[in-house]
Amino acid sequence: MSFFFSHLRQSSEASKSAEDAFPNPSSNTHAPLDLSSFLDMDESGREYCSRMQGFLAVIGVCTSMVFSITCVVAGALIFRHTGRINDVVLPPGWSHYTSSTVITPYTSLIAILPNAPIPSNILILLLNFTVTAFTECIGFVHSITLKSTLAADGRLAFNTNPRLFCRMRMKYWSHPNGPICNAAMMVLLTLSYSASSLCFVQIHSAASDDGGPSTWASTCVFAVPVIILGITIFLQALISTYAILTVKIITWSSSPFDTAFALLRNGLLTRKPGRSMHTAVDGDIALPPSREHQPSAWESHPVVKWVIVSLWLLGLLYALWGGLAYTTWKASPLVDDPFITNGSWALIPNLNTDTLAFPWTVDPTHDAIPWPIIFSVFIVAQGSLTFALHCAELNVNVMRDELQWRQATTSSGMSMSRNPITGVLRSWPNMSLLMAKPILHWLFGLAMTMRGSSDALSETLLQISIINRPMQIGYLSGALLFFAAGMTTLALRHPPGLQPATFGHMQTLANVIDVWAPTIWWGYKASNESVGHAGTSDWPDLPPMSLGPSIA
Repeated sequence: MSFFFSHLRQSSEASKSAEDAFPNPSSNTHAPLDLSSFLDMDESGREYCSRMQGFLAVIGVCTSMVFSITCVVAGALIFRHTGRINDVVLPPGWSHYTSSTVITPYTSLIAILPNAPIPSNILILLLNFTVTAFTECIGFVHSITLKSTLAADGRLAFNTNPRLFCRMRMKYWSHPNGPICNAAMMVLLTLSYSASSLCFVQIHSAASDDGGPSTWASTCVFAVPVIILGITIFLQALISTYAILTVKIITWSSSPFDTAFALLRNGLLTRKPGRSMHTAVDGDIALPPSREHQPSAWESHPVVKWVIVSLWLLGLLYALWGGLAYTTWKASPLVDDPFITNGSWALIPNLNTDTLAFPWTVDPTHDAIPWPIIFSVFIVAQGSLTFALHCAELNVNVMRDELQWRQATTSSGMSMSRNPITGVLRSWPNMSLLMAKPILHWLFGLAMTMRGSSDALSETLLQISIINRPMQIGYLSGALLFFAAGMTTLALRHPPGLQPATFGHMQTLANVIDVWAPTIWWGYKASNESVGHAGTSDWPDLPPMSLGPSIA
């Protein structure tokens, strides 16, 4: 870890080394000073803030590695474990049954939680939250290195970019933000959520103590999903570590203002005077129209609209999937299965939940479940959800950047820097997304997952099935459509007031901010009695803007 921190200190000094490669306009003392483009730039505390956020990011990646190694070790121990499971997966009345089916030991799995159908679903939900936390830490580092890479290429237009879909040309094949690593991150991210949904498999007993319908349920933990979960998290952390070691970071801050400040300081961005009222959509027009309501994120960011469309299409696609699954279930001979009866609308599946099953038999000694087939099916099915939620992160971060900028007209002002953790916790769009990610993946796990059955009178005690639950697919579709409606509302919302909307657009931020301080206020700045302009100040006494004065 000390090696990472030493590299982090080198990255935090990137602005100093960048001055050798990029001329600083303010360093030419013989050139006449253009007062209209002058910037008051206060650098106090910025390097410290960037380094502290870098330390937090590295700690997050290291913690993810520790978690992944723990999963691999736990999975390896389960893989080597051999023992009888009949006392857990069968009701107590079968404990003295001595057939070979019951007493044969199983390998590569352990049975837990006898007669407890609900806790397995709770464990999966908690594991999904854990996976979300670690993948967010890894994704933060990957997105920071992408920003620095795009800045070095002169292509950093917005503070927030589609992390896994930038720099996809093959000439960047070896770069940590290139096509190979991006594709690997996408597959690994999908696999991590799929594995977390398969780590705890609910087992229902076909046999009861009294000969009636059985309600006995338990949980099996299989070694392969636990190992795959650990490997996928570790490889994602490894790619982020590779990015830390190979990319010169201009700033570790997630704030668009720290990013714009770093670009201006290093000569990677130049302020255009006379554009203090230009929004992100105004471009190079000489005089922007007067607005009492600003352009929306839909109009300002070119990717936002495609994210919204993909969310709606996926929600409708899941609704179609649920309809097809229900139609197939109604026409299937599996309706005579003792576990499948018609009529339950419960969110948490029970013995009356409509279920379409594709069964496999578990070999007691060789663990012959076709894991490659199972994970291939889940990658195809769950990959679309992972892709959509990853893209939704762009919309949420764009809104977070704009909400931070709108604070400049409040009495408390706007803080330029933000802690990546508190910045997320204080942003209700980000918190909503952080809650939505594990919950939607959990709902997917209810809609499509593995389920087991135990039967002491069968040739093999355990039978594992990939199942589709039409009602749960409907709930997943409804939740995703509700999420899409929320994202659409955010994207179409027009920020009120005269303060120009930026949505994290780097050039717009450079144009509308003329005083860079730890805390700034935005308003009307008068240069004489008749002419003034919009701008920022490090004092909270700026008068509010109106459409009356002459502004530039």
